Amino acid sequence: MDIKLPSTSGYTDLWQAHEEFLRLAASKKTYVKTVVGTDTEDWEIIRTAELMAAIDSRIPLILQPFTDREGRVTLSAIRMLEMQETANRYLQEVRIIPQTHKFIGQL
Repeated sequence: MDIKLPSTSGYTDLWQAHEEFLRLAASKKTYVKTVVGTDTEDWEIIRTAELMAAIDSRIPLILQPFTDREGRVTLSAIRMLEMQETANRYLQEVRIIPQTHKFIGQL
């Protein structure tokens, strides 16, 4: 499942739809990924993690730092780890995985 954060997607009103979809998806083996960027705020990470934990704190969360067309990640490693630590307060498994599709030219 992909959670679209306001800071990286521009969508601000998807939280209810995300919750409804995750409730359905949780009946199967699932994970959540979300793209994070330099504008991503702590409240977005907290809201995502709380939403997930309310359904099942064992669902893995994958944080994907935004990667531009040239393969550059502008989010600092320290900030990525801070986001991971924030989500880990609510969830059992939080990983940081780059947007590998952009490295191989799949946009």
